[in-house]
Amino acid sequence: MLIAMLLLSGCAKPFELTDVAVSPIPGPVTPQYVPGSGQLVIEEFLVFNRTEYSLGSLKALYAVTNSGDGLLWAVTFSSEKMTIAATVHSNKTGSISDVSILNAKGKVNTEDPAAKKALNLTGQLFNSVFMPYSSESTANQQQISDHAPLNMPDKDTPPEKTKAILAGMTNYNGTECYVIKARTETTHTIKATREVISSITDAFILVDRFTMMPVIGEARTVTGLDSRTLRNIITIKRIRAVQ
Repeated sequence: MLIAMLLLSGCAKPFELTDVAVSPIPGPVTPQYVPGSGQLVIEEFLVFNRTEYSLGSLKALYAVTNSGDGLLWAVTFSSEKMTIAATVHSNKTGSISDVSILNAKGKVNTEDPAAKKALNLTGQLFNSVFMPYSSESTANQQQISDHAPLNMPDKDTPPEKTKAILAGMTNYNGTECYVIKARTETTHTIKATREVISSITDAFILVDRFTMMPVIGEARTVTGLDSRTLRNIITIKRIRAVQ
């Protein structure tokens, strides 16, 4: 899905969750997004022989304002060959109620099949970057979302199999963050050969304690067949806020 493009060379060592001290959260948390703005970069890699190869990069520029009882998001997703500008209405926890795509003439015609496909993609992109949180308060080691960080929906993944856990809190570069972790397991059988494709994704993300916006995170997926002749395929998605 991400458009392939060259990344800057000489990148710093990727952030790992072990790079920070994670402590328990002392009390309940009511996850809600608040008005603000920022920019995020999502990068995707393929791992071969322990070496990471870039598959592409996507930028997400966002500005959020209050809108009635909910929020209005102005979001632009862009890569080297793709730009989607959209407005998204959500409640305070990030659950989408409406998505509109914009072009030079304004909103696109939602009856157009291509527009419908683009609207669906935009909603999926939005939820993969901005997790929809639980509507009720949660606590340490309890579920905070039924959507894993950096996760694009998979038709073979039952909703009850996808959830994210509030794993603690930490300080990252001076920002107080909640730590959210998730594991998603999926299987799919190839009809012709009856071989089973299995995928396991382990993800974590640090979100700003006060805004719930992403700060930094990673989703690592290992996919393989039940055949001994094929090696596992590892892909990585990373997200980070840009100052």
